Amino acid sequence: MVMENKTTGHALDKIKIHQKTGLAYFPEQIRKEGYHHEVEFLPNAITLTLIKPGSSMEDVKRSLQNVLRDIDLRIKYPPEVKNDSPA
Repeated sequence: MVMENKTTGHALDKIKIHQKTGLAYFPEQIRKEGYHHEVEFLPNAITLTLIKPGSSMEDVKRSLQNVLRDIDLRIKYPPEVKNDSPA
C-alpha cells in the first residue's frame, strides 16, 4: 500500500495527534489495511514503526529493509519542488 500526500505528491503522509488528549487520527485507507484496535510499535530516538496485527518479526524486518531501500531512493532522487507561480 502506498499513500500519496495530496500536497507534496510524495508517498508520505502525516498522522495527526491531538496535543491535549494524545489521540491520533489514522486515515480510513490505513485502517482498512488492518491497523485498528491495538497496534504494536517499535520506537527509537527518531522513528516509530507501527506493526500490523498478525505480522511476524521476520515480516517486520523485511518491511524495514524495503523502507531503507525507499529512503535511499528518496535521497538519491529527491522530489521536484512544485512551483505554481507563473514564470
